[in-house]
Amino acid sequence: MRILLVAVLAGAAVTLRSENTPPGAAQTPATADKPFEPGVVQKPAQAPSGAAEKPFEPGVIQKPKPAPTAPGSTQKPQAGKTTQAAPVAPVKKQEELTIPGLVIPRKNGGFLGLVLENSNFKLSFYDKDKKPIAADVARAAAHWKVQYSIYEERVVLNPAPDGMALTSSKFIRPPYLFKLYLTLVTEGDNPSSENFPAIDFHG
Repeated sequence: MRILLVAVLAGAAVTLRSENTPPGAAQTPATADKPFEPGVVQKPAQAPSGAAEKPFEPGVIQKPKPAPTAPGSTQKPQAGKTTQAAPVAPVKKQEELTIPGLVIPRKNGGFLGLVLENSNFKLSFYDKDKKPIAADVARAAAHWKVQYSIYEERVVLNPAPDGMALTSSKFIRPPYLFKLYLTLVTEGDNPSSENFPAIDFHG
């Protein structure tokens, strides 16, 4: 009599569950169809997961899944791919050197620089790149017409103590505006001279 009553109640529960389930919904496995067994604990059914999980294996280390990369984050370059090099700054053009005083070009491509220092002539020597060099002549001679005399002024320029220029020891009277005639003299086995006529000097 008791077994018959339990079967009737179980059938009624199944009927009510079927009526309450909406159309098209997935049916839960009919675990309630099993007859009730006194003294047996029923385990709750586990909810199905979206992805199948691997069974636990003793002694095997499970690797953690990499976290998804956030939008806008910087990723490390992959092996085999080359990264673009940073742009190289343009090389600045070297500024042109300047020669103080009156610049006089030479036939060999170099330059002379004539200035007045303490009312005396100073003649410096430069190479084709306008870099200072030692004087390559023994002396220089200069002459020019003046307004205060009927005679020309004449001076001789000798090497300075450092050997980088030629200087005169005679006081040069103003005004410093005249036509200068300059001659460079080379001594030795093959003496020679280099003339620079009619140089417009203004100090």
